[in-house]
Amino acid sequence: MRTGAGIVEIELICSEPALHRQRLENRLPDIDGHKVPTWDDVVSLTYEPWDREHLVLDTAESSLDHVLDRVEAHVRDKIGYSRMA
Repeated sequence: MRTGAGIVEIELICSEPALHRQRLENRLPDIDGHKVPTWDDVVSLTYEPWDREHLVLDTAESSLDHVLDRVEAHVRDKIGYSRMA
């Protein structure tokens, strides 16, 4: 069954390892029973580059508000939606 739904892919990165580690180590689980990964867990993962179009946003370089604005603009562009004044 076709729904007409599309997919918009967004990759969030943190390009500053010290900041990434600090955020991770200060993170608290927000889901019951969820275990927050350790820094060793994160650095031992194998990164698999994306092989299709996607938006990459670096949280080390942008505020949360800026990231959200970019996500909203990207999604609106991909679905062909523009704000009406």
